[in-house]
Amino acid sequence: MTTENLVQVQLKYHDDIILLRDKFRDYMPVTVDEARITSWLSKFHPDDRALAIKLAHNVRYYSVRRMIDLMKELYHIIVKQVNAEGMRLKKAYFAPFGGVTTSGSGVMYRFSKANTRNLARREKQLVSVADLPEVCTIIDNPIVFFLDDFVGTGTQAVKYWNEVLKQLVPEYLRLYLTVIVACDEAVKRIEGDSPLKVLCVHQVPAGCYFYKSGNKQFSDDEKQVISKYCDRVGNFPKGFGDLGLTLSFAYATPNNSISILRGSKRQRTWIGLLPRSYE
Repeated sequence: MTTENLVQVQLKYHDDIILLRDKFRDYMPVTVDEARITSWLSKFHPDDRALAIKLAHNVRYYSVRRMIDLMKELYHIIVKQVNAEGMRLKKAYFAPFGGVTTSGSGVMYRFSKANTRNLARREKQLVSVADLPEVCTIIDNPIVFFLDDFVGTGTQAVKYWNEVLKQLVPEYLRLYLTVIVACDEAVKRIEGDSPLKVLCVHQVPAGCYFYKSGNKQFSDDEKQVISKYCDRVGNFPKGFGDLGLTLSFAYATPNNSISILRGSKRQRTWIGLLPRSYE
């Protein structure tokens, strides 16, 4: 598409582009500015651009500010669960879920910063996964809360339990995977195939599953149009596990989201609006 045509696209959809720029202004992997949004729109047929804009407006987006607020809510959910177990908070330990390069370590950091006042005297209860065997030795019957941001299918969580955690903590302990957002499918899978119980602030609503009948924001015809573009991009067109999510966090888009949002694997054939990786 020529520069002139790009300018025409930007002028035609100016108001929506500004709204989307403001919505995604704190997205970390890339800068989602007017130029990027316009370039993304230009990849759609002119007749489909209004639908692409509608899709972008309907993305459930968790900004940095929103995540901070939800980290505070997560803390109160944890406290409520500790009380329900008839235990004291001093026996609760917090650990990141996953390895050092996964989202769990980042969530652990943000969780501790968002709850600085509540955790001021509990620094020793914030531990690494490698510390858990020692915790289980010196603390009688601790309750462990693993921290992460999101679970989609539950496949990776069950795999991490079987390959790592199972070797470090006994299954009879009270073990929780605490997340900001969870898909129902993931909760069932994790609780069915591991001793972990899932606590979450938000469960993914029907409107975030693009292809499911419960999503009433888009007609069947609109879903078919978007599906063709996702197939063109490839890289799990409907997202990993075919969940077909339209969901993103400020620091990354889950691989369960549809491909036209997060792009192709190496961003060669399609520049996603909200790519998972830094460009």
